[in-house]
Amino acid sequence: ALEATKDLKLHHATITMDPATHNPVDKDGVVLIAKDGKGQFFTKIKP
Repeated sequence: ALEATKDLKLHHATITMDPATHNPVDKDGVVLIAKDGKGQFFTKIKP
């Protein structure tokens, strides 16, 4: 089911799953900074 996901548009990204690994293909990484006990967006990194 999830492994067949292709070009699923979400709020933060468009996801395509790799059927062999069950992981997203070329999904951006997000770096958060812990500040005042909360996560704060810092930057997005493309693979």
